[in-house]
Amino acid sequence: MGLASTAAAAGSLKVRVLGYDNEGRGTPVRGAIVTLGSDFASTDAGGHATLITPSERGRYSLTATRNGLVTSFPETIVVR
Repeated sequence: MGLASTAAAAGSLKVRVLGYDNEGRGTPVRGAIVTLGSDFASTDAGGHATLITPSERGRYSLTATRNGLVTSFPETIVVR
């Protein structure tokens, strides 16, 4: 289990989504839907999206999905 990232309650969180090929090379994923709590956003051409963090403190799962690609492993975000 990796370390959790932290974010401020009712703030914003910028993320970047990369897709990896069989050689481990990452490339930005455009059009992925990134979800954190009840908020979601679509990534731009550079794989970037900005989400609003929940107003309640706690641990939340951050995931990214896009048709035709494998869903990301969930990342834990600790809202403080």
